[in-house]
Amino acid sequence: MKKKKVFSILIVLILIFVTNFSLTAQAIVDWDRSSLKFDNEFGCQSSCSEVSAKIINGGSEMAGESSWELYYSEKGNPKNGEIVASGVIPPLKSNEHYIITVNLQELNLESTIGVYKFKAYQRPGHPGIGVLWSEDCVVLCHEQDVPLISLNKEVSHQYSKPGETITFTFEVKNIGNVDLTDIVLTDELFGECWQEEFPLLKAGETYIYTKEYKIPNDITFPIKNKANVKGYYNEILVEDWDEAIIFRKLILTSICSNNPEETRRWRVTNLNPFDIEFSWDLYGSTQTGTLIIAANDILTFETSTISGPNTVRIFVDGKLHDVKASSGVKCTIPSISITKTPDKEEVIAGEIIVYTITIENTTEYNEGSESLRDIIVTDPLFGEDFQYYIESLGKGEIYQFQVEYHTTLEDVGQLINTAKVQALYKGTVIESESTATVTVIKPTEPDEPTEPEDPTEPEDPELPKTGQIQYIYFLMLGLLLILAGFKLSLLKR
Repeated sequence: MKKKKVFSILIVLILIFVTNFSLTAQAIVDWDRSSLKFDNEFGCQSSCSEVSAKIINGGSEMAGESSWELYYSEKGNPKNGEIVASGVIPPLKSNEHYIITVNLQELNLESTIGVYKFKAYQRPGHPGIGVLWSEDCVVLCHEQDVPLISLNKEVSHQYSKPGETITFTFEVKNIGNVDLTDIVLTDELFGECWQEEFPLLKAGETYIYTKEYKIPNDITFPIKNKANVKGYYNEILVEDWDEAIIFRKLILTSICSNNPEETRRWRVTNLNPFDIEFSWDLYGSTQTGTLIIAANDILTFETSTISGPNTVRIFVDGKLHDVKASSGVKCTIPSISITKTPDKEEVIAGEIIVYTITIENTTEYNEGSESLRDIIVTDPLFGEDFQYYIESLGKGEIYQFQVEYHTTLEDVGQLINTAKVQALYKGTVIESESTATVTVIKPTEPDEPTEPEDPTEPEDPELPKTGQIQYIYFLMLGLLLILAGFKLSLLKR
């Protein structure tokens, strides 16, 4: 019975271990480096009965499935419509494609006339926003007049930065089967009063308009803005909208190195709410690399120093994001020192020792001169809760204070103790300590006092000395023997 119980416990432990191992392994699974995209040449094909789009894996082989959704709007932008179908994208090999097809008759819509758009999701861990959209699928299957208008707003750069000039392209298309008039295009990014007008847009006709925009220095990323278009068929209003999003380019910064003669250090900042894969190269050398920086994060890397200017470039999807030359500055080495000095090297237990504590900012400044802050001194000799606070110490500054300690008999011997100090330099904790030794001597004990003699008491008679006592003893013994012999002689007579 005991063997069965032990065996059952072992089985449970094994299952727990396997489960935990499986969960841990799953948690550390990385991006499979696949990358899905819609085939723009295929577009979004439609008929009265179905819509379809082709998706291609432009990266490595997919390690698992992904998913897609179909959005629909009777009029206007389907991104703002409803999800009418969804499905799974099977694992695709590199450069393999998959055609998503939806039968409109199975959607149970009151009318299949309208605009459809596919949305697909990248595999887990894929850098970027992780979703992609197909082109619009327009379905017109009746002889009646159907006025529809479509707006597609594109930006020349998905990533940008303050001071750069980008170009917006507005594609206004009459996707209905009747002509539209009094077309008005507006975009809040260019001001409330800005608009572009054109009187006529025939059925199937497309109007393309471009406008440049210089990104202000004080703008907040990501830049999200919506453009609107409206037109009329007789007195029937038709309209659509589309949104463009501009994300912040990665920021490259040259930072100090501990040994600039051998290595240079770089910092990359990602201000976007998603991971980004980027590549870098050291201009004029063979040094290159590829890294992934997490959302809203900072990443640092090193390059080996080369002769001449050390210039690094970073790219996202082959497009330059930033370029910087190394400053070649050696890093500041923050440090602090503490010295604990007693006023005497030897004391008698019970005496007071005065300790002088000296704190010095010994930082080796190679860039800037930021002070050490939040300096705290601790010393267990003065109590477990003892703390001495110094707000800041500038370059080369020294601070002193004194603390008294009353020695006791428990301190007899070598009184050894250590004072410690810690401080902050740009968020980094630095520490130091100092040990002091004082010899504590046990105080000497005074002789016990003797009672004074009383002159009124009579002196004791002088007792015979030891030699005298022995003489008297033997004399008396001899007399006794003589007397005994005399008595014995009388008895014999």
